[in-house]
Amino acid sequence: MKRLMYIPDTVSYASAIREKCLDCCAGSSQEVMKCDLVRCPLFPYRFGCSPHTAIKRYKDDVKIVKSPSQE
Repeated sequence: MKRLMYIPDTVSYASAIREKCLDCCAGSSQEVMKCDLVRCPLFPYRFGCSPHTAIKRYKDDVKIVKSPSQE
């Protein structure tokens, strides 16, 4: 059985991450802004951040590790 899948013409990583965050927070952008799930793989990329910017931004609040198994 073949599945039909809609693939938009243009999609950016930022918009895809935003949509996933909204999905996780039941569509509430206010909840996305309050999110503190640092173990989420998308956390460093929220709000258009690159991982390097996120490390600078959050280094005092979180412990930065390469993967959860290294804790």
